[in-house]
Amino acid sequence: LGGERASSVVREAAPPPSSAPAPAGVTPAAPAGPAPTVPAAPPAPATPASPALPSPPR
Repeated sequence: LGGERASSVVREAAPPPSSAPAPAGVTPAAPAGPAPTVPAAPPAPATPASPALPSPPR
Protein backbone atom coordinates (compact mmCIF):
# COMPACT_ATOMS: atom_id res chain seq x y z
CA LEU A 1 0.00 0.00 0.00
CA GLY A 2 2.91 2.35 0.74
CA GLY A 3 4.03 2.32 -2.89
CA GLU A 4 0.53 2.92 -4.19
CA ARG A 5 0.05 5.79 -1.76
CA ALA A 6 3.27 7.50 -2.89
CA SER A 7 2.21 7.13 -6.53
CA SER A 8 -1.13 8.79 -5.78
CA VAL A 9 0.54 11.70 -3.98
CA VAL A 10 3.09 12.28 -6.72
CA ARG A 11 0.45 12.02 -9.44
CA GLU A 12 -1.85 14.44 -7.66
CA ALA A 13 0.96 16.91 -7.00
CA ALA A 14 2.29 16.67 -10.56
CA PRO A 15 -0.93 17.39 -12.54
CA PRO A 16 -2.15 20.33 -10.38
CA PRO A 17 1.12 22.36 -10.45
CA SER A 18 1.43 21.76 -14.19
CA SER A 19 -2.16 22.88 -14.83
CA ALA A 20 -2.72 26.02 -12.72
CA PRO A 21 0.56 26.87 -10.89
CA ALA A 22 2.45 26.32 -14.15
CA PRO A 23 1.63 29.78 -15.61
CA ALA A 24 1.98 31.56 -12.27
CA GLY A 25 5.17 29.75 -11.21
CA VAL A 26 6.77 30.08 -14.64
CA THR A 27 6.69 33.88 -14.47
CA PRO A 28 8.62 34.23 -11.17
CA ALA A 29 10.86 31.28 -11.97
CA ALA A 30 11.68 32.55 -15.47
CA PRO A 31 13.76 35.56 -14.30
CA ALA A 32 15.53 33.52 -11.63
CA GLY A 33 16.03 30.47 -13.85
CA PRO A 34 17.72 32.04 -16.90
CA ALA A 35 20.17 33.99 -14.72
CA PRO A 36 21.92 30.95 -13.10
CA THR A 37 21.50 28.93 -16.30
CA VAL A 38 23.53 31.38 -18.42
CA PRO A 39 26.77 31.13 -16.38
CA ALA A 40 26.33 27.38 -15.80
CA ALA A 41 25.57 26.68 -19.49
CA PRO A 42 28.94 27.84 -21.00
CA PRO A 43 31.16 25.83 -18.59
CA ALA A 44 29.11 22.64 -19.08
CA PRO A 45 29.24 22.48 -22.92
CA ALA A 46 32.78 23.88 -22.95
CA THR A 47 35.42 21.40 -24.16
CA PRO A 48 38.03 22.34 -21.50
CA ALA A 49 35.43 21.59 -18.82
CA SER A 50 35.36 17.92 -19.84
CA PRO A 51 39.04 17.21 -18.94
CA ALA A 52 38.61 19.14 -15.69
CA LEU A 53 35.88 16.75 -14.47
CA PRO A 54 38.20 13.70 -14.46
CA SER A 55 40.89 15.78 -12.71
CA PRO A 56 38.97 16.28 -9.40
CA PRO A 57 38.38 12.51 -8.87
CA ARG A 58 42.09 11.95 -9.45
